[in-house]
Amino acid sequence: MIFSGKNLLLKQNLSGEIFVNSDKSITHRAFMFAAISEGVSYIKNPLYSEDCLNTLLALAKLGIKFEKDKDFIKIYGKGFKFSSCDSLIDLGNSGTSIRLLTGLFAGIKDLKVSLSGDASLVKRPMKRVINPLEKMGAKIISNNFYAPMTILGDKLKGINYTLEVASAQVKSAILLAALNANDETNILEPIKTRDHTERILKYLGADIFVENNNIKIYPLSHSFKSDEFFVPGDVSSASFFIVLGILASKNGLKIKNVGLNKTRIGFLDVLRKMGAKISLENQKEISGEEIGDIIVEKSILKAIHINDKSIIPNIIDEVPILSVAMMFADGESVIENLSELRVKESDRLSAIVSEFSKYGAVLHNDGDNLIIQGQEKLNFNDIKVKSFFDHRIAMCEIILSLLGEGKVDIDNIDCIKTSFPDFFNCIKILGISL
Repeated sequence: MIFSGKNLLLKQNLSGEIFVNSDKSITHRAFMFAAISEGVSYIKNPLYSEDCLNTLLALAKLGIKFEKDKDFIKIYGKGFKFSSCDSLIDLGNSGTSIRLLTGLFAGIKDLKVSLSGDASLVKRPMKRVINPLEKMGAKIISNNFYAPMTILGDKLKGINYTLEVASAQVKSAILLAALNANDETNILEPIKTRDHTERILKYLGADIFVENNNIKIYPLSHSFKSDEFFVPGDVSSASFFIVLGILASKNGLKIKNVGLNKTRIGFLDVLRKMGAKISLENQKEISGEEIGDIIVEKSILKAIHINDKSIIPNIIDEVPILSVAMMFADGESVIENLSELRVKESDRLSAIVSEFSKYGAVLHNDGDNLIIQGQEKLNFNDIKVKSFFDHRIAMCEIILSLLGEGKVDIDNIDCIKTSFPDFFNCIKILGISL
């Protein structure tokens, strides 16, 4: 797909209000918890992206019925009474689906399920989730700790476990498995990660207690009752337009009804430290999650050095678009400790360096550290870049195309559908033609 640069960085004529896609992480979890509840649950404002639909269709293959509408979905929960599936369930590109479902299925006695995915997913590490589940007594057959994996559900035991990798997916898999354990499970997070699973468990009435970085959860004494869930806008999706607004807005840009979970908005703190003008309005709590409007204004950015390991898990998804912001900051920016960026949908650290440099960006990596030299404008003309079938890399490449002049040929943008199917519509609403 070929895009022509709009030079928005110099024109600075961007303004308006948008709603971004619903939150992907919360939608995945809402589908799963509705499935293990008894009765009909209503999930309002779900995200119908490819990743989330893969979770939903996987549950359907195990006997869960649902009815889709534009603005909500009804899921007919069956407690933990799933039916085994003889065929391999394809979860596409969704790491959240395969890791969380593995935890969920591991504790359902006599259930047999085999999970796999696309060429990218079968390369993503699963040892980090298999190890703690096996300590709980889970029976998992894998391809040398990679997908495809077969889960043989059985009764599990509670464990005390310290997360070896700062991963909300691993933590969530353990919490889901712990619901069917024979005793309490304690999890210690050396570095705090996003807490959507803990919040939805509290919302549904589970016996879960969180104190600082310690989580204690008890097995379910009875099934969850059906409930309503509201899914807010995805702050990770909003990040692309937040950076675009900071760099190129005329009268400011408002993004409405966005999730403001404190474990997800670390990148806003980074941008503020760089000098970005960002404010929040209409804040409230719905279904256990904070929600509000984000307002950004044109800002002059200065470079930043991020060397605090504890913040990386809460900005890891936004590092690609933060890199775009740093490309226009005054001075040299550095982000350290980005090893986890290499095992996402692509090796994002390598992708940022190899592809963003084609736009004229001055950047390189030193091991797992990213170094970016800020500049006033981009210089590119008739370039070809790769997305590596990675939705976040592809969206950054489109944003970069809008900020400079020249033609950009991106090899694949279909991957954007996995998380943000309305991405191009949001661009259109802001008056930008592609």
